[in-house]
Amino acid sequence: MDTPAKLNAVQDLMADMLARYTSLTTKGTLTAAESKILDKIEKWTNKIAGVSLGYQFEYKAFIKHGILKSRTVSDSGGDITIESSLSHSKTVQIKSTIQKEDAVVTRMMQVALNQLAGERGETPKKNARRILDMNILDGQNPWPYTALTPTQTLAHYEETCLKLIKDMLSEAYYTPHTTSVKGMGIPSTVRSWMFDISKLKTSKTIATVGFDGTSRSTRLVSKPPRPLGGGKKKPIFYPESFTIKIRYHEGYIILDDTTLAPKKLQLVVVNAMRDDKTVVTVVSKLVYVGGITIDCSHTW
Repeated sequence: MDTPAKLNAVQDLMADMLARYTSLTTKGTLTAAESKILDKIEKWTNKIAGVSLGYQFEYKAFIKHGILKSRTVSDSGGDITIESSLSHSKTVQIKSTIQKEDAVVTRMMQVALNQLAGERGETPKKNARRILDMNILDGQNPWPYTALTPTQTLAHYEETCLKLIKDMLSEAYYTPHTTSVKGMGIPSTVRSWMFDISKLKTSKTIATVGFDGTSRSTRLVSKPPRPLGGGKKKPIFYPESFTIKIRYHEGYIILDDTTLAPKKLQLVVVNAMRDDKTVVTVVSKLVYVGGITIDCSHTW
């Protein structure tokens, strides 16, 4: 069965299931068999959508960058790596969920951050910008809260969001891998240090990993380049960093800090980086439903 045949078979199945679902939900009283079929269609659709919608965003990313923008793209190092004429390429891990549980989003984001750090067999290119693209498709998902709280202000949302992401980059959410995985770029002796800020002394202490021109990557450890001009000048530290994009496809209601008027967030962009012994998280952009974009710099 070749690819066109598979795609046509799936298309035919989806069309038939949609027609059947529409017919049954508008019929009125159903027989026991019809009720069972309707229940099965709903369960199958959830499973199919959970998988296929995830691939949808990867597919669109390849179309956008590889075809529409004629860039060099690959799936090495992440879901998609986009080459650039600048010194930095972009490696993106794309996640999506149709679930209503906030814990699902947290877990997906943690996995993606581990992937971008090179801990799960994928090694982003050296100097690549590491981007997590999280797509929340159900408007009832309350992330970063555990329940929908439409009375929360933007300031409280940002504080909660940034703190949770900061926690993701700490030992609180991290379970070290106990076995060696081929392709991993982080020595096992370093993994326990990476997420425990209190154990980080100076970059030179663990200068064999991080931003040192190798394929190794880590969220919190970075090696400074040589001082400009040589000599005894103090090195400039370039910490590893992440860009985290959180997309609410049905919008997320928060209240304006000043007027308390409700607004719907569509996109939140967070930058996370290491600053000496501290992880810093910053909201760098907000996009509201309707296309209103606000560039900001709220730090936690």
